Amino acid sequence: MIIVGELINASRKAVAAAIEAQDAPFIKKLAREQFEAGAHYIDVNAGVFVDQEREFLQWLVRTVQ
Repeated sequence: MIIVGELINASRKAVAAAIEAQDAPFIKKLAREQFEAGAHYIDVNAGVFVDQEREFLQWLVRTVQ
C-alpha cells in the first residue's frame, strides 16, 4: 500500500494563508507530521492561486524537500 499525505492543500484556509505568507515552518511541520504518520509521498496543491500556482508550487516543493 502506498500512502499519500494530502494535507498541504490550498483549499484549506490555514494552508492557503501559509502559502501566501510563504510560512515555511508551517508547511514543513505539516509535511513532517504526515511523513511521521506513515506517508510515502507528500502531495502539494496550490490550485486556488490560479495566477500564482506555478510559483507557489515551486516554493512548496523546495520547502517540503
